Amino acid sequence: MIRNSIVKIICLLLIVSLNWTGLLAIGRTFAYFFDNEGCNANTFQSAILDFSIPSVPDFSPKATPDQNSGRAIGLENDGNLDFEYLVKVENATGTLCDYLLLKDDLTGVFQPLSNFVSATTTFSNKSNWQFEAKLTSSDPGLQNKACVFDFLFDGWQVGGAGFSDQEAISNTILSGIWQKVLINKVYYDVDSAHGAEPANEWIELYNPLGNPVDISGWAIEDNNGTDVIPASSPIPANGFAVITASSTTWDYWEIPDDVVKIVLADGKIGNGLNNDADMLALKDDYGNIVDQMNWGTPTSTWPNYNSNLWDPGCPDADEGHMLARVPTGYDTDTASDWQDLGLPNISGINVTPLQSQHCGCCGNGNENRYQCNCPTGWYCAPGVYYSRQLSINWTATTSNTSGNDNLSVDITYITDSDCSGDISGGDNFYTIASGIANSGSYVWAGWTNVNGWHHHLWKDENGDVVPYFYGLTWIQITATGPENFMVNNSKASTSMFEPLPPGISLEDICLTLGNCHINSCSCNSGFAGGGGGNEAIDNGGAVAASAAPSLPETATSEATSSEDTGAGATAPDAATMEEATSTIADAVSTDTDADTSASTTSTSTSDQTETADTTDEESGGLTGEVPADASDEATAESTTTEPTTAESTTTEEAITSQDATATEATSSAEEEATSAEEEAIIAGEEEEAVATTTDATAASAEAVGSETETEITETEDAAAEQEQSSGEEEAGTDADSDSAEEQAKAEEQTEPTEPSIQGEEPSESPNSSSSEAVGN
Repeated sequence: MIRNSIVKIICLLLIVSLNWTGLLAIGRTFAYFFDNEGCNANTFQSAILDFSIPSVPDFSPKATPDQNSGRAIGLENDGNLDFEYLVKVENATGTLCDYLLLKDDLTGVFQPLSNFVSATTTFSNKSNWQFEAKLTSSDPGLQNKACVFDFLFDGWQVGGAGFSDQEAISNTILSGIWQKVLINKVYYDVDSAHGAEPANEWIELYNPLGNPVDISGWAIEDNNGTDVIPASSPIPANGFAVITASSTTWDYWEIPDDVVKIVLADGKIGNGLNNDADMLALKDDYGNIVDQMNWGTPTSTWPNYNSNLWDPGCPDADEGHMLARVPTGYDTDTASDWQDLGLPNISGINVTPLQSQHCGCCGNGNENRYQCNCPTGWYCAPGVYYSRQLSINWTATTSNTSGNDNLSVDITYITDSDCSGDISGGDNFYTIASGIANSGSYVWAGWTNVNGWHHHLWKDENGDVVPYFYGLTWIQITATGPENFMVNNSKASTSMFEPLPPGISLEDICLTLGNCHINSCSCNSGFAGGGGGNEAIDNGGAVAASAAPSLPETATSEATSSEDTGAGATAPDAATMEEATSTIADAVSTDTDADTSASTTSTSTSDQTETADTTDEESGGLTGEVPADASDEATAESTTTEPTTAESTTTEEAITSQDATATEATSSAEEEATSAEEEAIIAGEEEEAVATTTDATAASAEAVGSETETEITETEDAAAEQEQSSGEEEAGTDADSDSAEEQAKAEEQTEPTEPSIQGEEPSESPNSSSSEAVGN
């Protein structure tokens, strides 16, 4: 056991000795080591702060003094860290920027835009923003301007250390137009049909905005003069104004009621518009040019010249034409915006059917006036048929590119209300139709018979009845181009005469007119149901006697009824006789000079008596009878009238003429009276002539069968008054005073017969009673 251990030790010693010996034999030894370690699927990452701004619409709408502009901006977080940030404005450029305030919905306070800085927030708290910009000035010089700037969103890591990010977005705020008014048309080369230069030159302005614009205190200037626009109504939204130098311009054009009319105080626009080359500039009350245009070639020597004028300007318009923006409001700020527009041409205006020509004393209430007693105008023209429709025809053309079919037509009925004989501002204008197609024809309805009465059916475009009128009338055609309401022209037909209402014939009208110049009326010698149309006219042209037919149908029917009454009809009452007397006094011309000597008076009376004889002879061939009451009224006129000697003779002639055209019995009595008067006048005894006249009057009364004692008494009183008047004349009484007193009394009694009113039944009146007496 021990030996084994000794052996093992010896072996070990031998091994070590050998190894050691081997090692000692090695001079140098090398050793190499190697190790490889791996870790798969491992990621090392730091925190991220990153955000972005998506593209969004810019500021809108355009800013004005009454309207703010706004924009919405949102952020997106592209990192993994919440962050703090604020918004501020950088790089602001443009004049408008100085007049803008900016507010965000976090801070909530308006700040000057150029210095705007928001409050600080975190992304987790706010990621969407609303901005609002407000204009601080209404200066029109800020219209159509721009402000360009950047919003800078500046963010950093919460706690103030580590990461940060910035994002910017560009912005533009535009200002709108709040007082933009365009010069839309210019009429500077005036033709004779539309007035004269410079008074009737005009400028049309157009407001393209959705709100009214007040241009009071603004200025309009041409190349050499400036006018301040007087106080006026604001131009309506999308509306118009017309500026001229004289209010007479309105008479030459059809201008709608909603157009603002402005008249300059100095009688011209600027210095008067030059037909070859000139300019127009509209300036607001800040002195800013709101709009301008020019025609021809501008000259730098013009006092109001500016470098923005077009060179060359618009082509010169022909005489009577206008320069216009086509279409209305078209504005590219170039001369090509403007066109030369001519006015429509109107011809061939014709109205049918018309009656043959007749005449009258102008104005309602003057229907029964004689020409020699007409206080207004006496006119002749073809008459309008009340009982038929009127067919109105015309031709309207245009030289503009719009074409004839695009013209619109207005039809107007004009009545000569001021009795001037011409169309004027004092007349009445009734629109029959407006804005109708240019068809060349139109039918206007007339009168109709409803329940036995005539009713006026002429109506305007609103359905309102056109009032009855007696006198000259016209049909006016106005054609308007599609370019604008000022591209219009008007022309009237030849004059027509609107006569008496239905039921009164043309012959009646001729009798009513008195025929002072008989060849001016076209009528027959007689008419059914009444006396003839022959009037006795002395050498001087004055009417010695004339029937006066009634105007309304009531009077005509009454006269017919009285024929049936026969000779036993009751005499009219005193009021009726007084009215009849006033009608005769109005109808008869009393031109006798009271200062003329007795011999001259006798000669004049003799001439008038001869005229009455002529009337009696002419009446012999007439047919028809006059009722007794009409003759009684004529007699009553004689017994109640108180003329001087000369006037008495003339009045008796008038009565004699009326009776002559009425009945053969009365004619015979009047011939007897006239013969007696001639004998008295030839003898030269005025006093006897008066007495004879009284006897003749009594004979006339007997002829018509008057049995009323009151009438006889009145006749005797009248004779006594006539004798007394004659005696006063012989005694040297001042005849001038008597004549003046008698004339005043006649005028006081005279009342013109009123015409019937449309749609109403004519009413019975003293005047219609007097018409019964003398109208048949």
